[in-house]
Amino acid sequence: MTKYKVAELEGALLDAAVALAEAHPLTRGRWPYSTDWQFGGPIIEREQIAIVENGYKRTEWDAYVRGRYSQDDFLDGDGFASGPTPLIAAMRAYVASKFGDEVELP
Repeated sequence: MTKYKVAELEGALLDAAVALAEAHPLTRGRWPYSTDWQFGGPIIEREQIAIVENGYKRTEWDAYVRGRYSQDDFLDGDGFASGPTPLIAAMRAYVASKFGDEVELP
């Protein structure tokens, strides 16, 4: 097993981390959670993940699991991550909400 920083996960490694969070066996193939809305979309809806354009880096997206506004109007949540696409940001946030800043993958 190798530890990976959730903020740096992408592609097959990010999809494997989402599969692990979903309790899917990693040996049964690859689910394209981070590239296909049919796979990632239901997780976004179920986990109430808020996705917003990053106000400083217009080429990135921020995602918050169970996203909500704080008293001072900042978005917050139970898991947070950024990414180059809304789906990658959302899946990173989901994995972070389950495992923290790092996840162990085979």
